[in-house]
Amino acid sequence: MTLQAQKPVPASTLRSRFIPVTKSDFPVDSLSIVPGSLYISGISDSAFTLDPVNAILHWIHPPPLDSVKVIYRVFRVRLNAITAHMRFDSVSNNFLGKPYQYVPPGGEKNDRFFNFGNLTYNG
Repeated sequence: MTLQAQKPVPASTLRSRFIPVTKSDFPVDSLSIVPGSLYISGISDSAFTLDPVNAILHWIHPPPLDSVKVIYRVFRVRLNAITAHMRFDSVSNNFLGKPYQYVPPGGEKNDRFFNFGNLTYNG
């Protein structure tokens, strides 16, 4: 008798929902929408614009309804999401001591990057 693991069924990217008709921009989904896949029943494509990366719907000519049904496909990720292992603020504030600062012999600290002595330089 052999045992087999179940194969994961991929989640569908096709979504359908009712959204309110508002005068301001409305976020349709938390993921990015596949361009050209948004369909609103009974509404012309010229009545709205869509920002597919941010999934925001803007009505140019709002219909005289309180809500409409939208059908669309999404990508599996948000296309403009910021990904980082750690934030700079959380890393920079976690040090117990200060970084080492070189002080040349004689005890005077020089703020110039290179010390050319009496030679004057710019640029």
